[in-house]
Amino acid sequence: MKREFSYVELTYLVQEWQDWIGARISHIVLAQGQFCFELYKTGGSRAFLNVLLPLAWIGDFKLSAPSSVPPFCGQLRKLLEGAKIQGITLLKGERIVRFDLGEYSLLFQLYGKGNLVVLKDNIVCAARYRGSVSGLQVVLREKLFIKEKNDPSALKRSDADALQGMIGKVYAKEVVLRADSSRLLQALKAVFEQESRPCVVLDKGVVVDITPFALMHYQKYECEVHKSYNEAVSSVMKRRAEFVAREGISKSFDAKLERLRSIIAAQESHLEKQKNEVKKNQETGELIYENYTAVKDVLDVLNQARKKFSWEEIRAKLKAHKLIKDVDEKNGRISVELSHQ
Repeated sequence: MKREFSYVELTYLVQEWQDWIGARISHIVLAQGQFCFELYKTGGSRAFLNVLLPLAWIGDFKLSAPSSVPPFCGQLRKLLEGAKIQGITLLKGERIVRFDLGEYSLLFQLYGKGNLVVLKDNIVCAARYRGSVSGLQVVLREKLFIKEKNDPSALKRSDADALQGMIGKVYAKEVVLRADSSRLLQALKAVFEQESRPCVVLDKGVVVDITPFALMHYQKYECEVHKSYNEAVSSVMKRRAEFVAREGISKSFDAKLERLRSIIAAQESHLEKQKNEVKKNQETGELIYENYTAVKDVLDVLNQARKKFSWEEIRAKLKAHKLIKDVDEKNGRISVELSHQ
C-alpha cells in the first residue's frame, strides 16, 4: 500500500485536479483521522476530495459522518464550506498542495506525517501544530526546483544520490536507468513531461506502488492501467477502505462472538454448580427421609432437654450419642451423622 507521494507523482496528480477549479466545497467530514471534502460543480458534477495524511485523492468514495462532529472539523466547516476553488497549485520543490479559496487557502502537506493547514494572512488552524507548521510560512515562498547551471550537462551520474532528496528514491533510480552518462538532467526533466499512463503496480495481486506512467524500475511486475493517475490512486484507496470496513465488521463480529462465548461459558459453569447443588440437596433430602424416625427422635429429645438443661449440659450428655456429633449453641446448630439404611 502506498504511504506517500513523490514530487513527480504530485505533479501529475495536481495537473489532473485542475478540472475541479470552479467547484465549491459543499460539505466536510472528519472520521478516524480521514478528511472528506465534498466538491460540487455547477451542472451537477460531484466528487469527494479525500485526505488521509499524507495521501490525498479525488473520487466517488464518500466518508460516512460520525455521530458527533470533531471540533477541528467544525472549525473547517465554519471557514470553508461554501467556498469556491479558485486555484490548485503544487508549490515548486515541495510536496505541498495549495487550494486557493478566496478569503482562505487550504494547504495539504503530503509527506512524513502530513498536515492540513488553513491560511489567511497567517495560519488560522492546522491538523498538527507542532513540527512542520512552524516553518510553513517560509516554505510558502515558491522555490526553484532545479538551480540553473551554466552547463546543464554538468549534472552527472555522481549527483544521482542528490536526486533522491528532490524526487524520491524510486524516481531517482528511474532517471539513472533512463539516462546516459552525460544526459542525467534531460532524463530528470523527462519524468515530468512523460505521457500519462497511470499504473497500479502489483506483485501477486498485492499493491506495490501507484505510478503516473510505467517505470523501468517496475518492469518485472504486473501493471494495472488506469485512465488517470487520480483514478488509479482512488481505486486503490477505495479497495483499502472496503478492506478496512470488512476487517472492522469481522473484528466486531469476532469480539461479539467472544463475548457471547464468555457469557455461555460462565452460564454453563453456573449451571453445573446449580446441578451439583441440586444433586447434593436431593441426596441430603433422601438421607433424611430414610432416617426420618431417628431424626425426629433426636429433635424431640433436644427440645425437651432445652427446657431443663443449658447447652453445656446438653453437650456433655450427648458426647456418647451415636447420631449427634456436635452441638453449636452459638448458632443453634446440631451436626447429625446419618447413613443409608
